[in-house]
Amino acid sequence: MSLKISLEKKYQNLNNAKKILIIGPLYDPTKAENFPRNAFDFYAFIDGGAHFVNQFTIVDHQMIVVGDGDSYQESEIIFDVLLNPKKDLSDLAFFLSLPMKNVKELTLMGFRGGRLDHELINIGELYHFVESSQFTNLVTISLLSSQEVVKFYPRGCHEIHFQGKFSLLTLITQNISISGDILYSDEQITLRPLSSRGLSNESSQRFKVTGEHAFIIIFHKIF
Repeated sequence: MSLKISLEKKYQNLNNAKKILIIGPLYDPTKAENFPRNAFDFYAFIDGGAHFVNQFTIVDHQMIVVGDGDSYQESEIIFDVLLNPKKDLSDLAFFLSLPMKNVKELTLMGFRGGRLDHELINIGELYHFVESSQFTNLVTISLLSSQEVVKFYPRGCHEIHFQGKFSLLTLITQNISISGDILYSDEQITLRPLSSRGLSNESSQRFKVTGEHAFIIIFHKIF
């Protein structure tokens, strides 16, 4: 009974959290030394990401460990939710299906640099998550790596402060406008999924993007 209550409490805290950090199996603590890892309301460790639980100063009710165990072989790990390896969705997709009605920021580390199919599917799952109508108030999802930040924005207008190179992408054909202190500005373009139309723009200070659907911006060499 205590385990059930504990899991229910974690689900409740997850549902109330505004800033959530998600750690994946490819997390590298040496590349995140200056990252404010303890500045979040809730922490999720996805499958092999469980190996890094002790890297964080958090209490048990602020975290959840989810996965099927296929990328974590140490027998002492205790999963809060142990999934069946023979399932039709990824461990990350399962976590994203959990109630998070108050979330404003999702930050992910340890999901880049592995198998290409895994990386592309993770990007797809995050895009579908932010495209969902129930998350129209979500601020951003940030998928971090040592070379770039991939950010997912919900439909609507977003003002972005950034200096440097970036690329604009979508996974749904949509009309999108981009303006501001940038090299290439367009009042409106039709952007197709993974089109080169939004490749390699550059901002000197800030710019504004308005999309009919969710969109993705890859910011280069800022983290």
